[in-house]
Order: sequence, then C-alpha cells, then structure tokens
Amino acid sequence: MEDKKHSFETDRLIIRLLEEGDRDFFVSLYTDPKIMRHIGEPFSEEKANSSFKTAIKLNTEIPIKQLLWVINDKSSRETCGIQNLSFHYEDKGKAEAGLILARKAQGRFYPEEALVGMVNYGFTQLGLSSIYAYSSVRNRASKRVVTKAGFHQFDETESKVSFKIESE
Repeated sequence: MEDKKHSFETDRLIIRLLEEGDRDFFVSLYTDPKIMRHIGEPFSEEKANSSFKTAIKLNTEIPIKQLLWVINDKSSRETCGIQNLSFHYEDKGKAEAGLILARKAQGRFYPEEALVGMVNYGFTQLGLSSIYAYSSVRNRASKRVVTKAGFHQFDETESKVSFKIESE
C-alpha cells in the first residue's frame, strides 16, 4: 500500500514521494546529457544510483532535510519528472526548490503546475516562509517556469539567476 504522507495533487498531476520502484526513472534523468545540460554534468550510473539511495533515505529522516517527489500524470499515470524541496540548515522556514522533467513530458506545462503545487504544499503543509529557486542564465525555459509559478528574481550572476517566493 502506498504511503500518502507528503503526497499531494494538482488538477492534472499526482505528486508522491520517491520510492524504490522509481530507481530506473531517476537514474535515466540524471544520466541524460540533454536533460542535465543546464543543471550540471550528467551523473555516471554509479553516482545516480548512489544519489537515489540518499534521496530515499532523506525522504524518511526527521527532522526533514529534503523531500523528493515523483510527478505523475493523473490520466495516463505516466511518470513525468522529479521535484524536491531542500531545507536550509540555518533556517527551517526556508527551502530550495528543484525540478527535473523527462524529455517526453516537456511542452505540456507540467513544470509550472508541479512547482505551484509544491510551493502551496510547502507553505500550507510544511510551514515554510520562503522558497528559493535557481536557474542557469542560459536556461530560458526554467526562468519562465519559476516566474509563472510566482517567484521573483532577486539576483543574477554570470552563470546563475536567483528567484524567491514568500508565504503571504
């Protein structure tokens, strides 16, 4: 039976915590050079498997340090991507958002919907006061997604754009 703790839904998506059966999908995302081009170097299969194991462990730790979810389409049950909140060590009211989308799911406005759902969950269920997101300067799609989700840009360097949204 699936654990519903920290799961939530949007109009088109079911967002649930990462579980052991998601290993192949996770590894496929983090080892894909095209998907990783704006994030960092693609992981080796060994590093992706190690990161998966760490993510599973972090999803169960108390106090929460990080939550990592799988994004599924409600109608097709297709796995579309992964998103996470990583909590700041010095201030548990703040977290950093991340999202990575499978190639087959791109162009369907899933990231905007998933990110808005995660932000709402973070503020209403986890009591966060601020959520941050970061994007490569070159990643126009990512910048558009976080802006559409209600984030505001507060800094830009040569390589990175910083965004923030605060609880009302």
